[in-house]
Amino acid sequence: LRQTQCTAFKGGRALQADLRLATPDDAATIGVLATQVFLDTYAPDGIRPVLAAEVLEHFSTAAVAELLTRPATVFIVAEVAGHMVGFVQLTRGATHQAIGPGSAVELDRLYVLPRFNGRGIGSRLLQQACEWSMVQGAVGRGELPAGGRVVEYTGGSTGSSLAMICAVLGYQAHFVSSDAI
Repeated sequence: LRQTQCTAFKGGRALQADLRLATPDDAATIGVLATQVFLDTYAPDGIRPVLAAEVLEHFSTAAVAELLTRPATVFIVAEVAGHMVGFVQLTRGATHQAIGPGSAVELDRLYVLPRFNGRGIGSRLLQQACEWSMVQGAVGRGELPAGGRVVEYTGGSTGSSLAMICAVLGYQAHFVSSDAI
């Protein structure tokens, strides 16, 4: 299931990005992208042993593949022209004293390749994460039964984000918008 979005304009050109849920086949690509972004951010002057260990522990193909098998972990990836340029990693069932046990969704990582910064990719991934979290929160609180219907007032990209999430999770989506412009 894919969702194509015109995410931003750069130099007068629209940038088209596909957002989709990651599959086990994406483990190596996610790991390499995460390594690149992590090292660009935290090792601009070179690699120290502690950073090398961190990268190998968290971003190896095996480590990412293991995360992708966890039912509570979700990766949403962004692709431009068939190339992965970013991802968001979420964990369902996180706990926090202000929210209560098991009903929160934690955003673990939001990584975008540096050359795509400022082009709307991170914003779209974050919006998708918010929509995913909204649905998961309603499910966790017992407000959205299996096969239930999500009704949303929308006039923009929120509807398409929510439509993808509902389709993936098996919920009906009903969107309402204003007649007035």
